Amino acid sequence: MVNGVLILFRLRRKDQNIEMKNACKLYRKLYGYNNSSYYGRYHNRVPGLLDGIKHIRYINSVIIVRKEDSEKIIKLIKEYNADVHTWEVKLSESEANLLA
Repeated sequence: MVNGVLILFRLRRKDQNIEMKNACKLYRKLYGYNNSSYYGRYHNRVPGLLDGIKHIRYINSVIIVRKEDSEKIIKLIKEYNADVHTWEVKLSESEANLLA
């Protein structure tokens, strides 16, 4: 069985005085976003870090990646003063195929 790293993170905005715009920046840098104007004149996808990394996203702040990719993601998350927790996990066959 193959191992992966489960990453869970949380931005405690009230406790750490993290502004909403900085929380949005983290999510955009991590997950990417669709760039569009109010009038719909341009639509292009701005890639995030995870666009170049095979991953499984369970919910907004919980992902599984390969061990060799985990440090890049953790480093980015810590730049935004988020709480980060990681666990090495054994992947099911279907999960391992998604990360292969």
